[in-house]
Amino acid sequence: MNHLNPWKYFLSLEKDFIKTLQYVELEEKHFGVYSIEYAKLLMLTGAEFENMGKVILKELKSEFNVNNIGDIKQGLLENYPKIVDLEVSIENTLIKLKPFANWGNKKDSQKLFWWNNYNDLKHYKHQNFHLANMESVLNGLACLLWLNIIYYKKVLNHEIVILENGFLEVDYEVCVSTVMNKPNFELT
Repeated sequence: MNHLNPWKYFLSLEKDFIKTLQYVELEEKHFGVYSIEYAKLLMLTGAEFENMGKVILKELKSEFNVNNIGDIKQGLLENYPKIVDLEVSIENTLIKLKPFANWGNKKDSQKLFWWNNYNDLKHYKHQNFHLANMESVLNGLACLLWLNIIYYKKVLNHEIVILENGFLEVDYEVCVSTVMNKPNFELT
């Protein structure tokens, strides 16, 4: 089968993000820093998140109709209700992200702030360029990381091993991720 490996695509996006750290230190006080590179990464990450969400839901329920982020949210929460508790710890920092947490908040349940920033940037780039910031990209990548884990572990039933150094091993092919520490795979 000729297809793009979603894990390798994620690693490519992550690698591009890591390159930006040559210029901007990864610290919460820099989360508002925006740039053309972050705009490109946010656009690519948002599109891949939507694609992965659709792929996962189609694999789980072929009849599930996925038209928008609301459908993706509904389908993921139905199948993986604990997704709202997932966390990503950033290697060599004190930064911890809970990228799906807002989906568990009744008041703000539709919103993933980084997704809204992606959407606003996509439709009104000239007005919303400042939304293409480090925090949006980092949270988008954290969500995409978890969708990849769900896809490989829960949908394809591949063996996933988290190595001592935090790297991810999928089907005996070592895939390196610097933004990940040992996740808990109990999603349901």
